[in-house]
Amino acid sequence: MATLTGRLIYVGVVALATAVFVIRDAYVAAYAGPAPRRAAAIWPDHPQVLLSKALTDIGLAAVKRKPPPPAALVDIGRAARIAPLGHDAFLVRGVAAEQAGDLRRAERAFSAARLRAPREAGPRYFLSELYLRTGRGADGLRELATLARLLPNGSEIVAPSLAAYATSSGDIAGLKAAFRNHPDLERRVLIELAKDPSNADLAMRLASRMREPDGSAVDWVRVILPKLVKAGQVEHAYRLWDAVDGESGKGLLFNPSFRPSKAPPPFNWTYRSDSTGFAEGNGKGGLHVLFYGREDSVLANQTLLLPPGRYRLAMKVDGNPGGMLRWSLTCLPSTAELFALELGASAQTKPAIHFIVGSGCPAQLLELKGRAGEMARQVDITISRLTLTEGSYGQ
Repeated sequence: MATLTGRLIYVGVVALATAVFVIRDAYVAAYAGPAPRRAAAIWPDHPQVLLSKALTDIGLAAVKRKPPPPAALVDIGRAARIAPLGHDAFLVRGVAAEQAGDLRRAERAFSAARLRAPREAGPRYFLSELYLRTGRGADGLRELATLARLLPNGSEIVAPSLAAYATSSGDIAGLKAAFRNHPDLERRVLIELAKDPSNADLAMRLASRMREPDGSAVDWVRVILPKLVKAGQVEHAYRLWDAVDGESGKGLLFNPSFRPSKAPPPFNWTYRSDSTGFAEGNGKGGLHVLFYGREDSVLANQTLLLPPGRYRLAMKVDGNPGGMLRWSLTCLPSTAELFALELGASAQTKPAIHFIVGSGCPAQLLELKGRAGEMARQVDITISRLTLTEGSYGQ
């Protein structure tokens, strides 16, 4: 009886151990790709965990345009030794061949790994990098497009590599073909390119559209416009803005009635909305401004392109600004102030100012600023009938 009991206990322990192994292996298989750190907490030496963690680290390095981390290559080697028949063994051979300068042998090894695991990211990543580096753009783009589908946040991960390829190769047709069925990949690559204002023309050539279905500007346009202005390429920025705003009848000041508009900044209004205060169109041709008076703030601004000449800015103010709000116009890129118009304390006022724009001031920044006092005091006003006219100094 004791022997039977002992055997039952032994069988039970073996069954439990087997169940734990199966559950752990299934857990690792489920989380190794999307959450390698989570899987590593359960089974850090599992080859799939090692490989997935290594590829994640390599992908993060690629985003920063850095080479694969040595520790990641060590993890790939460990995975290959644990599972010598798996595709990771061929990755190790490929990496070793690549580092030795034997690119043909590296390609054969990476291709063998891809053949054994067509849905794994590793082989395709290394193949894409090899192809792009050796001038085989079409092959590299195809691997990167597939990689973007296989990886969580894949488009974001491969975008830096594709952006670098776009700036160095001029392969517009190949890139547009890669983007054709991958709109998110196109979006990510264009945003990556938009980080550098010198890429504006390249981004325009690559983009399949400039506006979203609702008429608003696409993300990369919104990213690059202020960068172009900051870089002093104001005319270039305006041409791009003019191509996407979709509105006609532009005057010296765009949208003086503060109506809802799909046109993006900086040549349309930028409104503030945070702990310092907010500004927004009231739907009746005016700008509702609430300034909390706790700290200085720019509540609304717009970039202008006024040619040299004489001008007059006028408006109607409802409420009591208390001297805590003022309009200013600054020359770009010199930051020299052309005027400052303080909004006074009397209600129902109609402030106005005359000013001159001289040569050497190709663009100007118009800002509505809130100035905090010694004691915080809230200002709630509405600005309407805002006009900017040229030539006449008449009231």
